Amino acid sequence: MSSSVSSPSKSSSSRPGQSWSEECSSELSSECADQREDFQALMEDVGTSVGAYCRKRPVVASAVVFAVGFYMGWKIKPW
Repeated sequence: MSSSVSSPSKSSSSRPGQSWSEECSSELSSECADQREDFQALMEDVGTSVGAYCRKRPVVASAVVFAVGFYMGWKIKPW
């Protein structure tokens, strides 16, 4: 049994003289930029939703913030 290891081949769209690592780096860079934009859009949507909920139900929102602050203060114990 012989196992063969295939080496990554250069695509036909790569520039002459561009190494495989540079090509992968540029592809990863563009993918990361797309994911960053998606994440930013998601965070904007979440912020808008939370803001709308806080305007609709300010008592519930303030109670949640108070409870989280109380719990964190209890666990940190600043005294």
